[in-house]
Amino acid sequence: METDTSPSVILIAGPAGAGKTTMAKRIGNEPGWVALSEDEFWNRLPREPHTFRTDVEKSIVQGMVADAAIEHLERGDRVAIEFIVYEDPPQQIQFYAFILADAGYQVAVRVLRPSVAALLERQAKRGNAHDMEVSVDIRRGFAEQQVRCLNSQAIDSKWLIDSSELSIDDVYATYFAPMVARAYT
Repeated sequence: METDTSPSVILIAGPAGAGKTTMAKRIGNEPGWVALSEDEFWNRLPREPHTFRTDVEKSIVQGMVADAAIEHLERGDRVAIEFIVYEDPPQQIQFYAFILADAGYQVAVRVLRPSVAALLERQAKRGNAHDMEVSVDIRRGFAEQQVRCLNSQAIDSKWLIDSSELSIDDVYATYFAPMVARAYT
């Protein structure tokens, strides 16, 4: 399932504020690549913000994301999919990796794992209304829980990227640019 050579799909997971969306967009700007954000599909559902995601909702969203990814892959694009990890085991990683590998595509998984302090700092800098709707104490609790989920036995240690002290440019250059380049060889 997991490959570091010539991936068709790069799964980018991690906590809120880890830089997943920025990284996927950066990859999506490369020729032949498309970025998909699971959040965009969640926003299509009629639901209240800051509510727990139900299993039915998860199935709907993940099905839509997988279908969109396969559509792009069938057209010859390569796909970067970004999504938040908030449970142990990280069901989304398992779902996307299995579905896309089973469809015959090479999948690489990377999990951004900054410290809680780095997450809170990034959330404050980006100033998303969604982040600012709740207090810093609540955001800290979410960040701590999401980082704990990254200790899951289902997450291979070679997937983890400690991005606490790295800029987005450094993370891209070190961990993603080589995979994107290898996709063309």
